[in-house]
Amino acid sequence: MKKWFGSWLGVFIFALGANGQEFIANGRFLTGDFGGWTMFATQNGRLSLVSGLPGVTIEDLDHDGSLFDPDGNWSFVSRFQVQRTSSASIREGGGIYQSFATAGGMATINADIYAVMPFNFTKPDPGVFSLFVDGALIDEFDFELQRGDINPQQVFAASLGGELSLNAGNHELRILMRSSALNDGSAPLQYLDNISVTIVPEPSTLARLGGFEEGKSASASKARQAFARSSLQKRFGRELWD
Repeated sequence: MKKWFGSWLGVFIFALGANGQEFIANGRFLTGDFGGWTMFATQNGRLSLVSGLPGVTIEDLDHDGSLFDPDGNWSFVSRFQVQRTSSASIREGGGIYQSFATAGGMATINADIYAVMPFNFTKPDPGVFSLFVDGALIDEFDFELQRGDINPQQVFAASLGGELSLNAGNHELRILMRSSALNDGSAPLQYLDNISVTIVPEPSTLARLGGFEEGKSASASKARQAFARSSLQKRFGRELWD
């Protein structure tokens, strides 16, 4: 039995290859909608003030250039117009999340992010994008801090990403977008695309595929999620989402 199991693990590792296995469904929004994703808003935030948003569309976004200077790379993208609903808050908004199950291993996470100004105004704060796994902040990019005001028809592009070891069990990927825009129908738009979680099993993780240490891994995962949410409360002074 042990000899057979060891041979099976070797075949499994070879089949996965160096790039690992993809665990996010509809990360490129090729379904033309938010299938596989759940949307959420922060306590004093909203995902849009414009009809038809949030939504998925086909666009050709020139990286850090003009909305009307495309590079020929048409693709499905999800778009939002996050903002706050109360002057009592500094930055609010929302985003999307998805749960996924894995046997564990080293995860590589990526997401393409954009800020777009389709209106004939120059606006501050194109948005800050934050990437979370199990409630823990993995990466963050602030377009206001890094790029400044966004001009009419301008596109800002960047990416979020990171690597971390995941235990076997259920996990959650969440992308939060926030802006200081206040009930503003002409505020900048935020886009997401190419969201990916690939995982290459570690040797110790592969042993758990046969059922070993499942209870231990699940308990560790729940404990890490509870710690992460506690850390976020300390950083922001409150829960960012339910």
